[in-house]
Amino acid sequence: MRILFPLLTFILLNNAMGFDFWSSLAVAIWIGYVVHFLGKLNHAIAFREYILMMYGLNYLFSPALTYEVTQNIAIYKMRLTPETYFSIAIPAMLCLHAGLFLVKTRIFTYEFYAGRFQTFLNETLLKQWLIAGFLISYGQRFLPGDLGFVAYLLGSIKYVAAFALFIIDRRKYRWYLIGLLFLEILGSLAVGMFHDTVMWILFFSMVWTYIQKPSAPAKFVLGTLAVLLLFVLQSIKGTYREQLRSGTEGGFSSLSAAVNKNGSGGLFNMQNVGLSLTRANQGWILSSAMQNTDRKQNFQNLNLVKLYAEAAFLPRALAPNKLEAGDTKIFNEFSGVRIMKGTSMGLGLFADGYISYGYIGTLIFAFLFGLICAAVFKLVERWTTVSPYFVFLCFPLLNFAVRPDCETQTWMGHIVKGIIVFSVLMFFTRRYFENKTQMTSQQTESSDVDEPSPQFVPNPT
Repeated sequence: MRILFPLLTFILLNNAMGFDFWSSLAVAIWIGYVVHFLGKLNHAIAFREYILMMYGLNYLFSPALTYEVTQNIAIYKMRLTPETYFSIAIPAMLCLHAGLFLVKTRIFTYEFYAGRFQTFLNETLLKQWLIAGFLISYGQRFLPGDLGFVAYLLGSIKYVAAFALFIIDRRKYRWYLIGLLFLEILGSLAVGMFHDTVMWILFFSMVWTYIQKPSAPAKFVLGTLAVLLLFVLQSIKGTYREQLRSGTEGGFSSLSAAVNKNGSGGLFNMQNVGLSLTRANQGWILSSAMQNTDRKQNFQNLNLVKLYAEAAFLPRALAPNKLEAGDTKIFNEFSGVRIMKGTSMGLGLFADGYISYGYIGTLIFAFLFGLICAAVFKLVERWTTVSPYFVFLCFPLLNFAVRPDCETQTWMGHIVKGIIVFSVLMFFTRRYFENKTQMTSQQTESSDVDEPSPQFVPNPT
């Protein structure tokens, strides 16, 4: 299936529909990633496959359809020929693939089971995390700058806790998870920002599929519904935000009103298709940056990387002039496109590589990004020796990195700060588990019971 579907897709597009060779190849490769993702879902938490599918959507599929279908009506057009663009985008995707899978890890195939004592320790701790995550997330709005971001990271432990509790006892804790996601949806509707809500629902969907192992038809139906809902959200969120700016209160009724404002053409008109492709097309920024850099011969070597590293590693107290998220200066200088302040666009990983060292720079950056993700997986694998449920810490650590449109300094800073924050959390959590185990062992020994004392087994596998 992994070869058959991409091959049939290529033949259909190139021969029957008249797509360019390179566009047909790009779509076929992306279909291969989709098939691999769907096939992996029942056998693992398909997080690496999800990363490849999302980057392929932004750098292969959407650019190909823009070339072949919507180039004439697209707001942002592809600046290069399909051959020039895909001759770098396709090898970059393969380099990203190689980096992600270079280091072996078993964290995505854990069997989540534990002895009775370990389960009790996990439940107690996870319920504390759930409450603490809610309180920290609520208090985040009152904290400035870096402290607010640390609170954002720590607040995400509520999702880790909710996922883990659901696995421990689905009947008992499912309403905890449903309530958490419902509150997240309400929060998104209030401000018109849906990224976190969509990401956490997708992350849980991967976990649920691995645990429940639904049939292929069920996965197809659920996947189709998810794509349709995401398309609708992409189509109406601009209208919805305009309603909020005009003073309309956010909520389901306002969302319904935004859907109805699409007019007689309905949601699935060519304009909405073109708009959705544009929003999922990081390739137009890459092609524009390539054209602009080649014309000016303004290759930066490590200059941009130094700015990104400063933003990622140094607190603002030590680097008051470091880059901020959403800073338009670098985008305007290197993309060849000017955007106004308040508009959020990022060059993206592949464009940063090209601006630094040209063609080979894009390949190196793509591979190193995959390798960074692989290193995060190995770090989380060490944390799972405390509890197997801590595998879910991958999600908050790489929440921004899995977005192809995210600025490099943003996802770098997110990973660096996340590693520091969660490493400290893991240190105290390990101490908590060890102390609880030691206390229980001492109590059992003093009771003169002949039964063996329960022992905490850090890694059940």
